[in-house]
Formats: sequence, C-alpha cells, structure tokens
Amino acid sequence: MNGNGDNYEARFTRIENILETLVVSQRQLLTSQVLLTEQLEKTNENIELVANRLGERMDQLVQRMDQLVERMDRLAERMDQLSVRVEQVEGQVEALVKIVDGMIRNPGKQ
Repeated sequence: MNGNGDNYEARFTRIENILETLVVSQRQLLTSQVLLTEQLEKTNENIELVANRLGERMDQLVQRMDQLVERMDRLAERMDQLSVRVEQVEGQVEALVKIVDGMIRNPGKQ
C-alpha cells in the first residue's frame, strides 16, 4: 500500500501544483484584463476628445469657407461691374478716337 499511497501523494502534489499555476495564471489574466480595460477607457476618452476637437475645427472650416464664398461672390459682382465700366470706357475712348481722327483728317470742318 505504500507504493500506491506514494503514487496518490505524487499525483495529489502534481494536481496541487497545477492548480496553483492555474490560480496564478488566472490572477495575472485578471490583472491584465483590468489594465487593458483601463487603457481602453483612456483610449476611448482620447478618441472622444480628438473627435470633439475635429468637430470644432470642421465647424471653423465651414464658417471660413462660407466667408470665402461670400467674398468670392462680392468679388465676382465687382468684376461684373468693372467689366460693364470697361465697356463704357471703351465706348467713350472709341468715340473720342473718332472725334480726334475727324479733327485730324478734316481740320477745317468743325
């Protein structure tokens, strides 16, 4: 019976060692899980901060784009006005050229 008792004792010791290893491993896994959960929460907070800042920047960009569109519209309007004015001046210069040309070609007919 001594041989069997030693065999049972050895098996019991092996099982006990395996259980101890499993308990230690489980503690390490739980610790790792807690650390990972904390890191995940921090990461999520950082992502939320970045998303909020990005949203603010996008709002600013949209506002600036709207201002730019308004300025471009005003510039286009001024360009149209300038084009009309240039046409008027061209017409006046053309009339003046005709008058001066007539005076040069026919100096006594005024």
